[in-house]
Amino acid sequence: MRKIFLLSFAAMLATGATAHAGDYYLVKPQKIRDEKEVAATVENRRDIPARVRTSGTLVALSVREGDMVQKGQVIAVCADRRLMLQAQALDAQVAAMRAKQAQAQAELDRNKPLFTSGALSQSAIDALRTAAAAAAAGLKARQAERAAVEEQIVQGRVLAPASGRVLTVPTALGAVMMTGEVVATIGTDDTIVRVRLPEHDADALNLGEAVRLEGAGLPAQATVSLIYPQVGDGLVQADLHLGTHGGYYVGQRLRAWIPLPARDTLAVPAPYLSLRDGIDFVRLHRDGVEDVDVPVLPGEAVRLPDGTSGVEILSGLKAGDQLVRP
Repeated sequence: MRKIFLLSFAAMLATGATAHAGDYYLVKPQKIRDEKEVAATVENRRDIPARVRTSGTLVALSVREGDMVQKGQVIAVCADRRLMLQAQALDAQVAAMRAKQAQAQAELDRNKPLFTSGALSQSAIDALRTAAAAAAAGLKARQAERAAVEEQIVQGRVLAPASGRVLTVPTALGAVMMTGEVVATIGTDDTIVRVRLPEHDADALNLGEAVRLEGAGLPAQATVSLIYPQVGDGLVQADLHLGTHGGYYVGQRLRAWIPLPARDTLAVPAPYLSLRDGIDFVRLHRDGVEDVDVPVLPGEAVRLPDGTSGVEILSGLKAGDQLVRP
């Protein structure tokens, strides 16, 4: 029976595969990918400020932190009382110019028959036509001024520049706002995890690669969606796409594990190690003689190519050793 087992084990060695035959394990170099732990934060890809376009007093504010808004939604109104007074004055001027234009047109219409019959000179009828045209032009000018003031009043409405979530509202009702001041900051729905790692590890990042995450309310992993080409303070920045929304806070800190390039190492499944008197041992199988326990120096816990948990062996074993599970 033992001879049959040894023949089967030799066949497995010939194929170059890592052997798991019953409780036996063949030690051979394996490709292991280490992971580097880096700090990361949840951020919006873009934070867009909603700014006041005209100065005035904030008379309406319809959002607060955490609210969801749609692009173009009115989130605040900034009013200037002077514009209202100016609009009233222009309304009166428009009414006066409309009456003046109507009077000039009526005067022209009454004198046209006299000009046709020859009782009125050409210069007189031209003067009446000019007066009517001037009155009409004056009316259009006042109406244009009134429309400009109306547009200024309309621009007092602060619109959401993008769809997303309100992150900050650094003002309050009754505040005096100047042109360009921020009423609210809108974070777009495109939420990402941003990591920064030393530039000597940047080559380990690849677009589309999965990165493990650890943080409350977050998915277990994200994919690399963008690697920034500029190095700042010796750090390379990258964005990870979450693929889900909600359940986390902007600015939330978490940990991410960046996979490093694969390296060759010796690793064995964790059950093949035994601890006695503070020393780790493995049981080495020797053909024809009794198995012997040998001390080893274990390293980091690793994930073996077949997906099982293993332990890196720094010393005490060599490629080709055959282990027996204790």
